[in-house]
Amino acid sequence: MAEEKINDNGYDHLIRITLIGDNNVGKASILKRFARNEWDAKPVGTSVAELEIKTVKVFDKTIRLHMWSIQKSTSNILNSYLRGDAIGIVYDVTNRDSFKNLHIWFTEVERYARDDAIIVLIGNKCDLVEDRQVSLNEALPYAKLHNISHIETSAKTGAGMIDLFGLFLENSVKTLQQKQNKFKNTINVEVEKQNRELPSTHAKWSCI
Repeated sequence: MAEEKINDNGYDHLIRITLIGDNNVGKASILKRFARNEWDAKPVGTSVAELEIKTVKVFDKTIRLHMWSIQKSTSNILNSYLRGDAIGIVYDVTNRDSFKNLHIWFTEVERYARDDAIIVLIGNKCDLVEDRQVSLNEALPYAKLHNISHIETSAKTGAGMIDLFGLFLENSVKTLQQKQNKFKNTINVEVEKQNRELPSTHAKWSCI
């Protein structure tokens, strides 16, 4: 869950992003490219869960990102990591099986994710044009069916990274601000109600 700034941690909000999907689709590589602008030609497989941290500015707010790539789909792991603010379901555009298996990951998202989580379908390795097995004509209708956004990326070249994480950030911050405004409105309504119920002889007061 996104958190507002507490004390002086150097950021206004903490946002948690989790990438899930089949093995070897490039989840950890996507996060490494965005967080550190690095790419490994022969990356080591994700060990259950790997964390990348990055701090960015959005809407004049300092945002701390905790970004997780999840390798194994045990219920305990997913239950913990799919409670965050944003989820990316990743497939490899050069691996049709990873696309066919998306329904497995969507089922887990429906089971564990928050109702207000930002969910994006990510087609990685779009730089491998000649090896492509999943077209946009297949992926876009699939995303539309699930009422989510779709973005293609390349952890190798960096293509799509700004669009992807811009989408995560903008929508997560908006959701957080809406929650905060709703909370403030609720408090104001309660204060007004209590004021109306006070005896007329009660001294006037106001919240500071």
